[in-house]
Amino acid sequence: MDEPGDASTDELLARLGRWRGEQEAAEAARSRTRERWLRQQAAEAARLSSVALDLAERGAVVTLTTTTGSTHAATVVGVAREFVVLRSSGGRLTFVRWSCVAAIRLPAGERAGEADADRDAPLDVRLAHALAGLVADRPRVRVLTVGCADAWTGELRSVGRDVITLRLDGAAPGGDAVYLALDAVAEVTVLG
Repeated sequence: MDEPGDASTDELLARLGRWRGEQEAAEAARSRTRERWLRQQAAEAARLSSVALDLAERGAVVTLTTTTGSTHAATVVGVAREFVVLRSSGGRLTFVRWSCVAAIRLPAGERAGEADADRDAPLDVRLAHALAGLVADRPRVRVLTVGCADAWTGELRSVGRDVITLRLDGAAPGGDAVYLALDAVAEVTVLG
């Protein structure tokens, strides 16, 4: 039997040390792989509304581009299941239907937090109900609809089950109303 400190004992201790180091390195690599995999799974399950909710909580100024070609530099101030609400630097509110959001971009150098896929939008309200809440004030609005290059601008007169009624700018009292299909509404900006 070898005495402590002789060559074979030292060699055994060195091999055990190397083995332990290899095991620790392998476990660290597995841990990094698991962490990366969990981040990837979260990113793959993320929803745009979850990203917007994070941005709203941070008060982040974003550039939101719609499928109608509009671009809004604004702060996200409300997130609902069906739409997002933006506030411009001038204080104007714009309601954009999620199906019409093409992109949300942060200023250069900023990053959104990790979007929690299980997080629901806090406002459980439909676009029709949100717009109906504005009718009593008869605000002047600008409405963009899907597939139509022109904006409709006028006084919001009513919001029905599937229709928005505007009295167009420049119309005589009681005249020149337009009836817009609610499902076709992409965005509504409150002008005043």
